[in-house]
Amino acid sequence: MMKIRDAQVRVLERTRFQQFVLEMMTHLRTHFPEELASLPDWELGEEIEGCLGRAATYGITSRRDCARYLALAACFGWSFDTELKWPAQMLQDPTSSPSVRLERVHERCLQRLDQEATTSAYRRELGL
Repeated sequence: MMKIRDAQVRVLERTRFQQFVLEMMTHLRTHFPEELASLPDWELGEEIEGCLGRAATYGITSRRDCARYLALAACFGWSFDTELKWPAQMLQDPTSSPSVRLERVHERCLQRLDQEATTSAYRRELGL
């Protein structure tokens, strides 16, 4: 019987994590080209790794939820969950699952985008 040592498992986990980071780099550059245009790959990789570490503290670990969390970070800022008080509060709510908490944050962010677009349109109409 073959035995895999702890060190080997850690290497495999790190390799899998690095592959996911590369996949997310491609995904984010595809879906947020303007927001990420000035960010070099090495810096984007560091931002993604940092975000994934914070996501894990909220219990966000599935590939799908991590991708959604990263999309929010790319759109609203890499530290959106720590710079603003409400995302962290929502993401730490112990009464619901990490996926539900993330969905609530996502919905609130979309509402914020809608409000900003409406305000911007009103300002243009008023010549401001």
